Amino acid sequence: MFEAIVLICMIGLPEINGNCEEVHDMRGPYATKQRCVMRVEEILRDLPKYRPYSYPKAYKCDKSITKNEELT
Repeated sequence: MFEAIVLICMIGLPEINGNCEEVHDMRGPYATKQRCVMRVEEILRDLPKYRPYSYPKAYKCDKSITKNEELT
């Protein structure tokens, strides 16, 4: 399973911790990395609606740990 995470920063400000933040997808996790990347593309497309003064700096599709994996 993969979790979509996008790093966004404020336009016109230095790229430091206080001006950038990770946005974690609330719909996932996704079964494949390809589906996770597709979700990242959706987030990037909608970013101007919700964060008009931000821009995407990076993204990642992290492998998430399921409850079953934690038990083994």
